[in-house]
Amino acid sequence: MVKHQKVKSLFLMEIKYRWITYYQRKINKMLENGISLNHPHLVSTYCKYEKHIYKIFEMKENFEKETNEKIVFYQNFAPVKEKTGVMDVVMGTIKGSLFL
Repeated sequence: MVKHQKVKSLFLMEIKYRWITYYQRKINKMLENGISLNHPHLVSTYCKYEKHIYKIFEMKENFEKETNEKIVFYQNFAPVKEKTGVMDVVMGTIKGSLFL
């Protein structure tokens, strides 16, 4: 893999990861506001969220095969002020880091 292709691939994964965190926050906010789990808006948002997760895993596997380099995505959360949402628990939050 050429260097500019590697950088482009990492950049695209970063964009996908930001979409994942955006949908995660959006889902948590909807659940906090009391939207039912079968509400069409929540279901469609969760489908988009899942689509981005599958895509980023596919991109990650392809990148690792082509470059023989390991990638770990993580997200730092604020210590006390932010609440832990439902999706944070589902995705496996481990004291300040979310590993994909």
